[in-house]
Amino acid sequence: MCVQMLNPQEDEYMIDTVAGSSGFPVHTIFHVWRQILNDEGLSTSHLFSLEDKPPRCKEYVEDKVFAIDFDEKVVRVARTLNLIAGDGRTNVLHLRQSTEETVAVKSFAASFLSSGRLDAEYYQPKYDQAEEAIKDCGFPSQNLGSLIEPIQNGFDYREYTEEGTPYIRVGDVKNGQINFENAVKIPITMADVDKPVGLQVGDILFTRKGSFGNSAVVTELEINGIISSEIMLVRLTSISRQEILPEYVSLFLNSKFCYLQVERRVHGVAYYSISQPDLANLLIPLLPKPQQQKIAEKIKSSFSLKLNPNNC
Repeated sequence: MCVQMLNPQEDEYMIDTVAGSSGFPVHTIFHVWRQILNDEGLSTSHLFSLEDKPPRCKEYVEDKVFAIDFDEKVVRVARTLNLIAGDGRTNVLHLRQSTEETVAVKSFAASFLSSGRLDAEYYQPKYDQAEEAIKDCGFPSQNLGSLIEPIQNGFDYREYTEEGTPYIRVGDVKNGQINFENAVKIPITMADVDKPVGLQVGDILFTRKGSFGNSAVVTELEINGIISSEIMLVRLTSISRQEILPEYVSLFLNSKFCYLQVERRVHGVAYYSISQPDLANLLIPLLPKPQQQKIAEKIKSSFSLKLNPNNC
């Protein structure tokens, strides 16, 4: 009834600062979704489901709806309800009681108007400290997006077979390597994929959802594989490759300094994920190439010893 009285619109923000189990945000979402579906001439079936919604519906939830509560258990319930409702992207935020060590006081202009984020977690001092450490490390730094081609998400496929093309999923990217031998198989090849996600030696894979933040470099062993939609394909530009090694970039993406930047930017309800623009905005220090080469050699040596421990 309250939602009907307020009649929220697609271009308006909805922020519930004492959200509880998030009933008000959920009904607000449904109210606006009905407007969008009617506008697009689509049927408004039972909205409390996991059925696919039009892009406008997803964009509204991601950009316009926020729910906040101090009670962590209530927040978990709210996130679960939103997932069941078919949202999957609502910003249900746990506002922690600040202590002297974790409080970060910022003006409205320096917070929401600058970042578009209202959640307290985003402004924890540890995130600013990590980025400041990168800026003050003594080496130049750049946003990852300035060094790479446009980021691509992999291809979604759910029918597995005994034989076929290896399908690299999030769980296959771990500890800087790709577990290609144990990847499931799918009955298609890259010729059947309508996205530019064919793998090349030196490509960097980055898990974007669920177990987010794991990275590995593609070798000749994996170039015939297909990556899942929950993995991002990161490829250095031809100019960047002259000065930057993919092994170094992957190592940094697996580091604590990168993880803190990713953790700050993830969205989601039950499963957190990072967007392509947010990944492109990560700050990375640029070491001289000779030092990168030493790092790459150490990495290869470490992997070799892992495969052949008797050579130690």
